[in-house]
Amino acid sequence: MATALEELRLGDPARAVFRRLKADDLALRAAWPSDLPIPPGAIGGGPGVPRMSDRLFALHALRLCLIHRIWLLAVEVPDFSPRHGLTREGLVQRLLRLDVEGAVALLDQVFPIADPPGAELDFAEPPAPRHGGYGREQEEIIRRCASCSAWCGR
Repeated sequence: MATALEELRLGDPARAVFRRLKADDLALRAAWPSDLPIPPGAIGGGPGVPRMSDRLFALHALRLCLIHRIWLLAVEVPDFSPRHGLTREGLVQRLLRLDVEGAVALLDQVFPIADPPGAELDFAEPPAPRHGGYGREQEEIIRRCASCSAWCGR
């Protein structure tokens, strides 16, 4: 993951976002009233620590897990020849920035589930070996990314 972020020059921006989130967290803790009792079923505690319900905490944890899963799937995108200005690095970058819907649409074009139309036509040349589409890429990467993205948006 770190290598992919560095290769795409997203390492520094990702660290900047983390620093900003940490600064926001510290500002929230400084402004949060620390003398309130801990409500039943809340996670967290202690002076100045913001508290949230177990359900909200679980929801945020699930969302982070889904984003992490999308990032892990992004680095599994296989190499392919560039087409129309689209490269593997560009697709991985879109997934790392969580532009999943756009990346999935492009992945569907690069790795179609069936052979493209006209693949059966005779061009008076020996046919290239056919494999019947990119079923593995569709099932293991593209559909899983789309599913994770759908759950993140809910």
